[in-house]
Amino acid sequence: MPESEYSQFAALKKKCLLTGIHVKKSELLRAGLLCLSKLLGSELVNVVGK
Repeated sequence: MPESEYSQFAALKKKCLLTGIHVKKSELLRAGLLCLSKLLGSELVNVVGK
């Protein structure tokens, strides 16, 4: 995984902490999977293709 993606995890964890939520990387991954699973096919292609 590129370093920039690891820094995105850190930024998301910090953002969660600012709202009072302590999360682990695995919890962010699960949340991401949940969000991706709700997308329409065309939306998924747009997100995954980036």
